Amino acid sequence: MQFKDENNKLQYYHLDDATALLNWAFRSFTYTPLLEGDEEIGEVEVTNSDGNSYVLVQPKTDCVLLWCKDVDTTAIQKVIHLDKNVQAPVKAGQELGTMELKFSGEVIAVIPLVAVNQVDRSFTKYNLYALENFPHSPWFRYGLIGGFVCTALYILLCIYASYRAKRSVIPEDPIHLIPHAKDIDDLPRQNWKYSDSVFYHGPDRHPSEQTDKKPEREKETVGSGKK
Repeated sequence: MQFKDENNKLQYYHLDDATALLNWAFRSFTYTPLLEGDEEIGEVEVTNSDGNSYVLVQPKTDCVLLWCKDVDTTAIQKVIHLDKNVQAPVKAGQELGTMELKFSGEVIAVIPLVAVNQVDRSFTKYNLYALENFPHSPWFRYGLIGGFVCTALYILLCIYASYRAKRSVIPEDPIHLIPHAKDIDDLPRQNWKYSDSVFYHGPDRHPSEQTDKKPEREKETVGSGKK
């Protein structure tokens, strides 16, 4: 866009404004480190550790932003969020929280916080902790549910096996069940039990039939003697 001044000369006022604005920005703004990477921010408690029960944290990287020279950096608010219930082992450089940089209530940067050194785990402390918290763990509930399900299946399987066994038994014919031979003369017929050992026995004959046949045999013998 072209403009002319009071002397009727060609002038680009928008370029002049842009040049002035850029000069002001270069004079007023500069890249300023707001947070050093090796600055120790705080400490995080570590459970089941072998030795120290805490670990120091520091920013993962430096925080350098374009900042106005006329604004004091001490006005920047640092909000730290550290992890809780951290258990050993912890490796050096492991992220254990974050830091928010706020200015006038607005978040201008979020920096991860990492462990400065390594913390090993104590074998004894860890086993005691696991034993104490096992009833409250989800694996304990899963074990109870699995035990109940397996028990119910086992009971149903036993009931089904008993039912199949009863269905497969062939009942004995009561006509062919008699007591031991040695007990025939001692026990009356009405006292015989199916639980006694048995054997096959032919049909019994009435005593009258036996007495009738005995004379016939004697007659045959007498007749043969006469001849």
